[in-house]
Amino acid sequence: MQNSIELYEGEKIVLETLNSLGVSASVKKIAERANLTLNQITSASISLQLKKLVEILETKRTYMRPTNECHKYIEGKLPEKSMLEYFMSKEPPMDQLLVSDILKEKNLDLDKRNISIGLNWMRRKGWGILQKIDDRNFIVITEKGKKAVDEKEPEEKVLEILKKGEIIFEEIPPELQEGATFLKERNLLEETVKTSREIKLTENGIKVLKGEIKPVEQIAMLTGKDIRTGRYKKITLKKYDVTANPPVIFPGKKHPYLEFLEDVRRAVIGLGFEEWKGPFCETEFMNFDALFQAQDHPAREIHDSFLCKFPEYGELVEFYGDVVEKVKMAHETGISGSTGWGYEWSLERARKIILRTQTTSVSVRYLIEHKEAPLKAFCLDRVFRPDVLDRTHSHEFHQLEGIVGDYNLTVKHLLGFLKEIVVTLIPGAKVKFKPGYFPFTEPSVEAFAFHPTIGMIEIAGSGIFRPEVTKPLDIDFPVLAWGVGIARLAMIKLGIDDIRYLHASDLQWLRNKEVW
Repeated sequence: MQNSIELYEGEKIVLETLNSLGVSASVKKIAERANLTLNQITSASISLQLKKLVEILETKRTYMRPTNECHKYIEGKLPEKSMLEYFMSKEPPMDQLLVSDILKEKNLDLDKRNISIGLNWMRRKGWGILQKIDDRNFIVITEKGKKAVDEKEPEEKVLEILKKGEIIFEEIPPELQEGATFLKERNLLEETVKTSREIKLTENGIKVLKGEIKPVEQIAMLTGKDIRTGRYKKITLKKYDVTANPPVIFPGKKHPYLEFLEDVRRAVIGLGFEEWKGPFCETEFMNFDALFQAQDHPAREIHDSFLCKFPEYGELVEFYGDVVEKVKMAHETGISGSTGWGYEWSLERARKIILRTQTTSVSVRYLIEHKEAPLKAFCLDRVFRPDVLDRTHSHEFHQLEGIVGDYNLTVKHLLGFLKEIVVTLIPGAKVKFKPGYFPFTEPSVEAFAFHPTIGMIEIAGSGIFRPEVTKPLDIDFPVLAWGVGIARLAMIKLGIDDIRYLHASDLQWLRNKEVW
């Protein structure tokens, strides 16, 4: 049986304080009673735990509180539910409505942004589908949507609870945890994890306090007074642990994602490409029209691109007169043997300013100024799309745009360039291709890469620019083009499975992430 144990002063204080508070108490209560700092109590408690005199019990709680946007829905309803009820409130209930009419509806108690969000989530939840009928976009309510009108989803029940204040995730029922997680993914809930620690006396700890195990005083440093008074004969010096880890130092370093972007830029320049830039706020002409994307294409609706309020329109004819006319012809009657889209092209629509949805607009700007083969250019910059946030989608992300122009280029060259870029950035990456469709390329190819936990994820759209794109720009040779979602490649390189982590403020992850 153990007859004695070495204790230094801080450990004795913690044991005695615990005895006065009961068998167990929180670190905060012990610190207040003993008049010591939390760090001192924590340090002494860890040491006592190693000596099996106390147990440290940790409890983690996740506190969730609503964001400013969420408060609107707590008082009212989620926008998709408001939209659904709006459909069903019609006399008789409507199965479908024209999207443009919904955006103009004055009796609907939602602004344009929330209408857009509502339509988007109706589609995501399977309550409605977007259909094109006679060149007009309709939202059509599904059977699932009709049933959902009178049902309360888990996230709606969570919103009701939030009327009373923040919630503790671990204390709500499992079905509501699903709803809370869903609201958090929509950025409607903010999450804070708090860890509470409680110190509990063990059987040996109680024996020390009762005197059944004799405490031997231990100190960390011997003083001159201890030697003069002879106190050193009654005490024990604390042993120096040469195996203990030194304090961790976190030197300054670049964010891992920024480091990856710099690697991308160096790699592409190393392959002989010239970097080119373009504005974030772009005309629909550069972003869509010059790329032979029809003006009634669904991607040009308010729910698929961000519109700028001021300035609302840009100038085109003054700067690109001939190009504008040729693009108009390509859309209305066709060019280079095609029949075009066969509608009346609107200059007013083409002048509208949006946040660019693709860096392909930069390729158009480059080709307007560079008309001689060979050419190789790239743009590594941000694009903006009102996607629903999830593990592989973001409102704002980086895209690696690349074009190669020369005579006699084929799809084989395109696949070779794409694979070379991906493998240069991620050695050993598994890359696959499949046919795709984009309005401005033919043939078109989608590229996929293997992610260790998600599986194959789409990383790029690519193809050879159609004549309807190159002819108005006076380009008479094939131009290979691709847009790589570079953030998804970063997910593979950095070993993360959620694109939102690239912009997260998780200091622990940032500190521990290796520098390559």
